[in-house]
Amino acid sequence: MPSPTEALAVRDLLHDILGDGPVGLWLHGSAVTGTLRPTSDVDLLALVERPLGDTARVALVDGLLRVSGPYPPRDGRRPVELSVVSLPDVLPWRYPPVCDLAYGEWLRAQIVGGRLPARHQAPDLAVQITVARRSGSALHGPSAEQVLDPVPPGDLRRAMLTGVPGLLDDLRGDERNVLLTLARIVVTLETGEIVPKDVAAGLVAPRLGGHSALLELAGEAYAGSAVDDWTTRRESARAAAGALVALIGAAEPPG
Repeated sequence: MPSPTEALAVRDLLHDILGDGPVGLWLHGSAVTGTLRPTSDVDLLALVERPLGDTARVALVDGLLRVSGPYPPRDGRRPVELSVVSLPDVLPWRYPPVCDLAYGEWLRAQIVGGRLPARHQAPDLAVQITVARRSGSALHGPSAEQVLDPVPPGDLRRAMLTGVPGLLDDLRGDERNVLLTLARIVVTLETGEIVPKDVAAGLVAPRLGGHSALLELAGEAYAGSAVDDWTTRRESARAAAGALVALIGAAEPPG
């Protein structure tokens, strides 16, 4: 399927800023798997030769503010989620990896307020690199599998578990995304596979007992086939999240 226009705009932006462009730029997630939903981000992973300098960092963020659409999408542009990593930080692979720059629409307010995204340890890169290696589409350079080391299963599992407390902190106001992400963590911990969020909801919902309908609703809303209003479902969402965390705690690795 054609690459989203936002992804191509980010590729051009990186070329303009870096000259020869990045070592690699990979589109991953729903835009590649054919499950791009009405509220989906455009997920990108870029590999650069060395950490970005201040001038390049400012130019890249300024360009991303123009390219990326608001969340939820409403003006024809999709939100962009970009992670930039440098060769010295991820090759050879070690945990936790370092993200040189991360951009997502949840950061827009702080960026406009003058706080640029900083280098930071980012366990979630283990997930992004795994997805990019397995199914990413190269927009520049070789495939991710040719360039990036594989993430050991134990590190992928650690990354998933590390992200759970932050998800629970974000539950209020982001119920759909949090519940679906927790469901996807259950699937990954048990199978080693990383599946679309609505697929994860379908796989896990039958195991949630009285909370199954709520997770199904979240999956249907993500797919664009239902409308979900969480203002009257806050406590139910919290209970469903607790049930998902229990499944996460009981999950056994595959094999």
